[in-house]
Amino acid sequence: MRDVLAVAQQWLHLARSRALIALIGGVVVLASIFQTTVGRAMLRTAGLSQGSPGYTSLSFLEPKSLPEQLESESSTVEASFVILNATNTKRDYTWSIVLIRQGQANHVYTGSADLTSGGKAEITRSVTIRCTGGQIRMVVSLEQPAESISALMACHS
Repeated sequence: MRDVLAVAQQWLHLARSRALIALIGGVVVLASIFQTTVGRAMLRTAGLSQGSPGYTSLSFLEPKSLPEQLESESSTVEASFVILNATNTKRDYTWSIVLIRQGQANHVYTGSADLTSGGKAEITRSVTIRCTGGQIRMVVSLEQPAESISALMACHS
């Protein structure tokens, strides 16, 4: 009888070990599936996950083309920048270009860009800068989300 009981205990232990291995294998397989695009879509459909909120990107189109030194009292600078809507919804962006010198802000342009999901806008404006001595900062900013980029230029002396 003891032999039968020992065999039954070994069989039960083996069955539990196999069940645990199968459970761990199933968890690994499901985790792998949910890392794929299809798996993430299944989780969103089931209400178990939210989509990525995405982001907005603001950058100068050709940053190296912006002058570090303005050669005359009155210079025209091409301000070219890109707004990228990397969210999953349509967004309307309000942008502005401001010149800052010695703490004084001069708003030179304001505009808007209505972008679909994944859309981008390339915007170029000619900015006339008048300055003698010191430095001037050209700031391009978005109202919402609050983002900005800037370029610092030395004025003609």
